Amino acid sequence: MDAPTFPFTDDELKNAGLLGEGVSENAAQAIDTMRKHPERLKLSLSALQCINHQDKQNKSASSPRLPSSPALSDQTLSSNPAAVASETTVSKYSPDEYERTSYYNGIAGERDHPELVYRSDLHTTPFPKPTGRFAHLPVKSLRGVFDTPLNNVWGTVGPQIRDLIKAQNIHWSSIDTVRFFTHGPPGEDVKGTLGPVVIWIGVIPGSTSADTAHDVSQQILELLQKNGVEGVVVEWRDLEALYDEVAKYWSNIKLHRSIGYVQYAPAIKVDEEGGTRYTSDWAASLVAEAKVKVVFEGNVVDLGSKYSRKLTVMFYPVRGGPTTFKFPKGRMLRIEDCATMEDLAVSTELDSEGQRCLMVGKVVNATNLTVGRYAGLVPL
Repeated sequence: MDAPTFPFTDDELKNAGLLGEGVSENAAQAIDTMRKHPERLKLSLSALQCINHQDKQNKSASSPRLPSSPALSDQTLSSNPAAVASETTVSKYSPDEYERTSYYNGIAGERDHPELVYRSDLHTTPFPKPTGRFAHLPVKSLRGVFDTPLNNVWGTVGPQIRDLIKAQNIHWSSIDTVRFFTHGPPGEDVKGTLGPVVIWIGVIPGSTSADTAHDVSQQILELLQKNGVEGVVVEWRDLEALYDEVAKYWSNIKLHRSIGYVQYAPAIKVDEEGGTRYTSDWAASLVAEAKVKVVFEGNVVDLGSKYSRKLTVMFYPVRGGPTTFKFPKGRMLRIEDCATMEDLAVSTELDSEGQRCLMVGKVVNATNLTVGRYAGLVPL
């Protein structure tokens, strides 16, 4: 078997802004380590760009700027002039400070919610500000997208939307489809409202101006109209949580603890033939037995004690219906099968509001187990 090699060419590094003058010390260190020890450290170009971008923001944090304006290095501005407008100019497409920080209130539960960069219905659908003695800040939650005209054409227009964004050299992370449910004030007999379908675009904080987001959004809306999809809103959000994680855990690779080494890593490839364009990027590692044997239990997911026996109720929001999920002994849920595309696309479950939904669980290191609704359409 051939030994692992450095996965990127100099041209790829140069195009990503990771070669030559202006590359941060931590990014250069990570690249140097990957060159010398490709079997020990494997980071994608996106991860390296995040490290580089974070270092530049930290370096320019002391530069004079408006209080609400993100700090950007000269290199960032010159390498991506379309993505960031003048820091001293307030765009007519920018939400005010209150809307920017409060628009997504509630969608992340107790965790920090993302901030709004731009939305295409800013001037037609005002975001109400709390007034009066008992002012109430609107609380939102996420809903999936089912049974809409967009579902029929997403496989076609989704990649086209991605290409429109990439053409502007925008530092984007994901393109999701969601609907937001705005809850009524607590203690009042006011029903909540379900908003329109939203094309939800995540970008690196401070990397994209409202003007750029507006221009690209108009192209997206025109594309949707040509495909028979009306009434959709395009929204852009800052991915603070992801960015903070990259800055905290990836910027100093010396903090990572070695528990083994990569034994096999095939070349990264994109599924062109299948049409999904998913990236196949995986590796098989040989870990130090003495370090993991005590806690290794096989192909299982630890559901933890966060929800315990309440988990069954959370997966079935409508009471009285049939249930198939049983909380496993010892909290260890063994993985037995994979959901098909048909299972995900056509949910037979309804929530308490009569809307189609599919409840899913997600386990990550930062938040452990969380329960939520499947988006309905595959994100990009």
